[in-house]
Amino acid sequence: MHRLLFTTYWSEAKNIGDPEVLGEIANKAGVDVGRFAEALQNNTYGERVVESTQNAHEMEVTGVPAWLIDKSFWVMGAQPHEVFERILQEQGHSPRSAPAA
Repeated sequence: MHRLLFTTYWSEAKNIGDPEVLGEIANKAGVDVGRFAEALQNNTYGERVVESTQNAHEMEVTGVPAWLIDKSFWVMGAQPHEVFERILQEQGHSPRSAPAA
């Protein structure tokens, strides 16, 4: 669902705030569209979204994506692989080999 939301917004320039568009995305993701529409109508997860947003503000998240490393170090925004490698090494982590393609 997450990837479809990004694709729909950024690549297809559709309004992901439109319940009809969200229903199409949910359908593509294999989500039960009826239950999805009901959750939207009833604001079932609204409180959870507000709480999550408040938590991000309290943790001083200022960009997306935001990566929390070792519960103490934030990396904001899209960063090259090398940035993560350097930070992880500075935090005492050994580099792993990339998975075979």
